[in-house]
Amino acid sequence: MAGRPRIRLLFDQDVSPRVAAALKALGYDSESNLSVDLEGCPDAEVLAYAAQHRRVIVTKNTDLVLICCEAEHPVIWYRPKGRESFAVQVITFFTFGGEWESLLASADAVQQGKTNAHALTFAQVRQRVVRRMRRTQRERTARYRAERDGQQSLDDD
Repeated sequence: MAGRPRIRLLFDQDVSPRVAAALKALGYDSESNLSVDLEGCPDAEVLAYAAQHRRVIVTKNTDLVLICCEAEHPVIWYRPKGRESFAVQVITFFTFGGEWESLLASADAVQQGKTNAHALTFAQVRQRVVRRMRRTQRERTARYRAERDGQQSLDDD
């Protein structure tokens, strides 16, 4: 289709394969892990496929984002706020697809939120992913301690 971005996308398994199919129907060159028999495969295999077929990986998976950074492979790190419906994901990706192509022309990666996209270097992505992973670990530890302390106080009664 004329006017559609030429960017070639591979959606990781953490994004519904219906999103890739919907974008394909709208004229985007998009595939999902499921459509190319990569569902459940290790991240390294997903990256190898994407590199061989010159596809940009779209994922929420921070481990895969880091692997892409280490391999210096273009990645779109999708970071929605909360859960999003299938329709909202399609609208988000359809709206920002053209912007991704121009952002990746001058950057290594894109961080995509619900309402904006940011061009980043691999170093910036690594820094943000590590910061997010540390914050998540702190939150889990705090929840664990709160649950443990609450259980201990029940045991003391």
